[in-house]
Amino acid sequence: MLRAYQHIVYRIDVPRRLRRAILLNDLDLVKRIVRNNPLYLQNPDFDDKSNTSLHLAAKNGFTAIAEFLVGAGHENELVSRNNELETPLMLAAMAGKEEVGVMLAKRFPGCIAWQNRTGLDAQLMLACKSGTGTLHLIPTLLLHAPQILTSYDHVGNTALHHASAAGELKALRMLLQYGANPLASNAYS
Repeated sequence: MLRAYQHIVYRIDVPRRLRRAILLNDLDLVKRIVRNNPLYLQNPDFDDKSNTSLHLAAKNGFTAIAEFLVGAGHENELVSRNNELETPLMLAAMAGKEEVGVMLAKRFPGCIAWQNRTGLDAQLMLACKSGTGTLHLIPTLLLHAPQILTSYDHVGNTALHHASAAGELKALRMLLQYGANPLASNAYS
């Protein structure tokens, strides 16, 4: 008796393939997937705070992939924000991914002062919290959005408060050098 064998082909769906390619930092594969499936360029992951492809690349510090995604039109109309109102630049700053953070700050200076749900005007405060990995990001952010030096979160903490609380002496010194107010008080003062 002859049996007919069925060939079972397992295919990984496009959104998952694209995320895997980004996490593998495989620029050629990311390019191929996006070119063959341009509708999946942003690819928000609803199980991961709706982070887009650019959020994922920024959070992991994959500058070449982030540059490709931006060049392919990822952020043409608006800078993407996840469910926590975080931009890719915020995630890069939080993760201490300075190179991609600087690139995003230069490309999208208008979003530097945006705040996330907790009121962190993202980049400067997040950069101070994440330590020395983003010390070169602070001057770039201040160059493009100097007003963030005096902004505060929902409880009145400035970037100086965050740097101090995190024990980030280099960031603290840098902020003071750029004119941060050492006497600024928060809700607890």
